[in-house]
Amino acid sequence: TAHSSCVRLVDLNGDGSKILLVADKKKLKVYKGTSVVSEQNLLDQPVSLCVFFTDDKNPRTPAVGVAAGPYVFIYRHLRPYFKFRLPPVEIDPQDAKIWEEMRAGNIDLGDGADMLNQARDAGTKLSDWSIEFLGKKEEGRRQFLEAKRGVVHEQLSVVTCMETLKKYEDTDDAVSSLVIGTEDREVLILDPPGSKVICRAELPSVPAIIAVTGLYDVEWRIVCSCRDGKIYTIKNGETKGNAVVTGSVIELETQPNAIARIEKSIYVTTMDAKLTSFHIKGRMNFSLALPAPATDMGVVRLQRNRIVEAVIVALQNREGRLYNGKDLIHTLTTP
Repeated sequence: TAHSSCVRLVDLNGDGSKILLVADKKKLKVYKGTSVVSEQNLLDQPVSLCVFFTDDKNPRTPAVGVAAGPYVFIYRHLRPYFKFRLPPVEIDPQDAKIWEEMRAGNIDLGDGADMLNQARDAGTKLSDWSIEFLGKKEEGRRQFLEAKRGVVHEQLSVVTCMETLKKYEDTDDAVSSLVIGTEDREVLILDPPGSKVICRAELPSVPAIIAVTGLYDVEWRIVCSCRDGKIYTIKNGETKGNAVVTGSVIELETQPNAIARIEKSIYVTTMDAKLTSFHIKGRMNFSLALPAPATDMGVVRLQRNRIVEAVIVALQNREGRLYNGKDLIHTLTTP
């Protein structure tokens, strides 16, 4: 079963016909109707899938980005086109020095393990190499050290969540950038082709869910639900490429499982079966008890005499509930 962040309906050919993309179990599958029409292998378990336009060229055919491990795999016409790798994480100098000495043979395995343990006890954040090394017995440590001789000692983060941010206009086929949350507590904004980082922000905790609004060239906000159970907001700074984590922090009683942003309101569903709305400055607007825990939430744009944005909440009891503010305006039941 794929996560909702790995399922997208998309018009890949610009002819109005939609196909279903599903990323799961190291595969990217393409469905037309109920049939799988193509399948691509992935190097790692996917965590998110996004469809975005990288340029203004016609015909309007989007790219597909699949986040897996430390990479975002970008596809054009469902063929591999580009692979973006997260920037390496800085390794603590003490950790790096111990590995340099061990690989040069200046200290033996036992002394190296003791020094790494002392560094960890003193509060040093150890690299993945060090954590794996300490988890092995003597012979395993020896083999691990030999395998790492001549290998560049670098630390890679992994992608935890991903969305898109439109560049200069709010249309369905607008040029967009990928917005990536990482295990290293960072949020990165890439350039539209997805080749380099153009803006970054560091959070107090690891982002798990992000909701993006605005335009990169004008004004934007990224709302981040993090593993510490708090919601943080990142906004653009005074100069382009600058990002600021605002002082508005929303603390929740239970862990959130979905977030959405409409105008100046942040909607959150939590594991205690509640839908809560907050003002972007952190003040609670209202809180509703749901008949069952939520599984996901999204924004629906309704256009009649005027444009109304509402949230649709998917529940474990097979209901989909559409809310305009705190008013329930429609319920549908699925099989």
